[in-house]
Amino acid sequence: MNSRNIILWVVLALSLIFVIPQVIILIILGMAPTIVAYIVDKSNGKFAFFSVGAMNLTGITPGLIKLWKGENTVSAAIDILSNPFDLLIIFAAAALGWLIYLGLPPVIRGLLTIISKHRITNLKMEQKRLVKEWGEGVAIGPRAIELQEASKKEDFIPEGNPKDLVADNSDENIN
Repeated sequence: MNSRNIILWVVLALSLIFVIPQVIILIILGMAPTIVAYIVDKSNGKFAFFSVGAMNLTGITPGLIKLWKGENTVSAAIDILSNPFDLLIIFAAAALGWLIYLGLPPVIRGLLTIISKHRITNLKMEQKRLVKEWGEGVAIGPRAIELQEASKKEDFIPEGNPKDLVADNSDENIN
């Protein structure tokens, strides 16, 4: 951001403070968990900030609606922020944002692991079907077939490592 944009945002924020101070007070104090999440989150994507911020915004929305539909004054905003039930909604929503941020990655990791294992099982079954249909050459490769045919001759001495001739159907080779 260049200095012109920063000045524009500061002027906009100051004008909003004078025009609708009750909304600004409610948003700034109600979004405190989001500000903390922004400060605490050191990752490049600021994922904690976004998940806590989105849920915190949903938690503060009933207070904003109550403010706009009722008495739209600073004292009404302070009343909302001092009401334990409203604070419970605001902070519970922020806590749900933290729960999503901390709890969802292990769940996704587990799901991806299950999907990967299922895919490996399907690929192994397909490999077995192909070996059955096309012969062992599909599994061990054309060079190994040539070496096997050459080894049937009496004077053959294999070059290189004899392990190259053996088909390796272990789990590490199928990813």
